Amino acid sequence: MTFTYDLSEDDENLLNISRVRLELGDTQQDAGVRPSGANLTDEEILFWLEEESNDIMRVVARAAQALALAWTTVTNITVGPRREELGQVAEGWAKRAGLAGSAAGIVYGARIISLDNKHNPYRVRPEDEMSR
Repeated sequence: MTFTYDLSEDDENLLNISRVRLELGDTQQDAGVRPSGANLTDEEILFWLEEESNDIMRVVARAAQALALAWTTVTNITVGPRREELGQVAEGWAKRAGLAGSAAGIVYGARIISLDNKHNPYRVRPEDEMSR
């Protein structure tokens, strides 16, 4: 998996990958836009570029949609008085997908459902009791 970000690149494919990264803010290697902090790979971006005939904004919309879905797997976290609303990140990517899609003349949308992960390993759920 490779990472390229160079806006002075002569190779059209690598320049288009860099343009997409610029629009997404995925410009620093190992400080990416995924929930894990990883970057999108050149191969993923190139796949979308090929499918979308090198239309940068259409690719940005597709990537933002994929990122919105990836961020929906991350729940809000509460530790003592500190609370992180990570579901808002997914919502932000969904909005970005809509904006980029509008600029490209397409409609991308996602419905983000906020989840709170308040797991208590010592609590028995009623459905666990029924299975015994």
